[in-house]
Amino acid sequence: MFYALQFLSFALLFFYSSFSLAITCSVDFSSPKSYVDSLNKIRERIGIRLPNLTTSQGNMSISVFVLSPSASNIGIIVTLQGIDYDDPNTSVPIRLVLSPENLYLAGFIQGNTFYRFRDRQNTVLPSDIHVQIVDLTTGSDYTELERVGDVRRDRLQINRHSLVTSYRDLNQFSGTALNQASARAMLRFITVLPEALRFRQIQRNFRPVLSQTASNSHYIMSPSNISLTLNWGGLSATLPSYSPDSTQVQVGNIRLNGLTEILYAVALLLDCYHRPKTNVYAQCSMADPIVINKVIWDKKTLSTILSE
Repeated sequence: MFYALQFLSFALLFFYSSFSLAITCSVDFSSPKSYVDSLNKIRERIGIRLPNLTTSQGNMSISVFVLSPSASNIGIIVTLQGIDYDDPNTSVPIRLVLSPENLYLAGFIQGNTFYRFRDRQNTVLPSDIHVQIVDLTTGSDYTELERVGDVRRDRLQINRHSLVTSYRDLNQFSGTALNQASARAMLRFITVLPEALRFRQIQRNFRPVLSQTASNSHYIMSPSNISLTLNWGGLSATLPSYSPDSTQVQVGNIRLNGLTEILYAVALLLDCYHRPKTNVYAQCSMADPIVINKVIWDKKTLSTILSE
């Protein structure tokens, strides 16, 4: 009965979202609290709370959300705020544009120009945003951004100073191909925005560097953080099947023991059930999870183990 009601809620939201307005929001980097509050507001706006992955702490509910189904390709517009204490009212704000179906970074708006990645040309802007569009020759995948930026994700330092530098690099960017500085800027903002929206563990690991007393500290993605980002599709296909009877979830090399560990690591999932003809289908592995001895397995992971 529970899953039937959950499916009905998805269906109603799918119908509604087909006619919904474009989403614009902001992320405030001025303090750890404002940053986390901003991410929580965005999750609630673009996602559906999963009742089986929700717990209460005092007056606050902590949940895993799933991206709301949407028939639109209008990008989610996120304005970056509070990055530079010395220049809080910058005259050229930077806005990131995220794909509504998977939160992939489609590009960024600098002043009156939308710089759009080569492989994200299907993402468009809301009709009330009138800017020129420059289609970059650079792609958005991590491999290409790391090559252009000449840095690996597990070696890229992120702190307030580097975010200020990256913000200014994007303000000064022009042309049709990212350079080293702008590619590194993209990698930093992908980490602290879409990846942190998806994974509470990344949010939690990064947020301390926004404190005014953390001037000498920095965040670097750990192997477990990177593993989460590489297994988002499998987690999205598997975690909605979690129940109180489950003891563990196994996806790739990620093992989550119970609800507490799930909530600690994950915050937002792909919608794996309403886009059978898009690339989200492949990302999700679209295989029914397999339960063995109360352990929920991603089918791809289990198949790999059995074939060894």
